Amino acid sequence: MQCKQFREIVGAEPSHESAEVEAHRTECRECAEYARQMRELDGLLKRALAIGVPESATSIVPPAARRATPPRWLALAAGVLLAGFIGVAVWLAAPQPLAAADLIAHVEHERLAMQPTDQRVDQQQIVGVLNRSGVSLDPMAADVSFASTCPIHGKRVPHLVVQTGTGPVTVIVLPKERVDSARDFNEQGYHGVLVPSGPGSVAVIARDEAIVRDVAARVTAAIRWNP
Repeated sequence: MQCKQFREIVGAEPSHESAEVEAHRTECRECAEYARQMRELDGLLKRALAIGVPESATSIVPPAARRATPPRWLALAAGVLLAGFIGVAVWLAAPQPLAAADLIAHVEHERLAMQPTDQRVDQQQIVGVLNRSGVSLDPMAADVSFASTCPIHGKRVPHLVVQTGTGPVTVIVLPKERVDSARDFNEQGYHGVLVPSGPGSVAVIARDEAIVRDVAARVTAAIRWNP
């Protein structure tokens, strides 16, 4: 199941449960958070529709008008809350800009891969991971110790770890996350840069700030975007 299909199903029915939906929820942290938010909003809407009228609201209304007042009061309250619910739901469903926190969260999730090692990934595995996103990488393949297709920001993208003389560096290729210029970020002890590349961008993240820009330059020179 793709992220788009998952969000369409959960957006229409937040309480939906199926083996396929549950499998994707377990695999994709971003979609799991989306499902949690949609369930919270669904609960808010149900509480809004079940809201009652306090005695103080009817005590100042003439008896003859009391029967007509609660429905109007309830309709107004429910309408306001429903409008807020729809607004937030539309905002959640719309694509949100990629944040540095999304990248760091995934690096932390795969932190065992960010260890110095002499092991290297088979060339065919690297090619397979990159080809699924329409890219290839020329001269750095011999230094890759980890290669996987991972869910980040609602999409499955190539995630590599490159071994360097000063330690491991994460490289995440983001085919549809376009940026106009390089963006540096520092969070949770990690240093990173998001640089434009082809139709998308590349994120380079490491513990050592000095190596980040150098690796980013090497990767952007080595990457090839397939037509």
